[in-house]
Amino acid sequence: MTIAFDIDGTISLDPDTFYRVIREFRMAGWTTIIVTGAEQPPEKLKRLKIDSDDLPIIVSAGMFKEQSARKAGYKVDVWVDDMPGVIQETLILKDGVDSEL
Repeated sequence: MTIAFDIDGTISLDPDTFYRVIREFRMAGWTTIIVTGAEQPPEKLKRLKIDSDDLPIIVSAGMFKEQSARKAGYKVDVWVDDMPGVIQETLILKDGVDSEL
């Protein structure tokens, strides 16, 4: 299984907690990666405790994140991102969805 984390608005909100979560997924045998929309300055990665040698970082740079991850050789099973609309093109379902939700 592969899980992808976003940086801005996700890991950046609470780096210590996210790093603990990432470690837990790794100990459980998951592949953990970061897929971010923009290049991240090295000083920011250091402040957020992200080691790019230890945790692959994929920059989507205008593409949907799912496309970028696949291009880099990953099929992501779970996404952790504050902006799900940038992960993949999504159809909004009208029929079969409870309008009371």
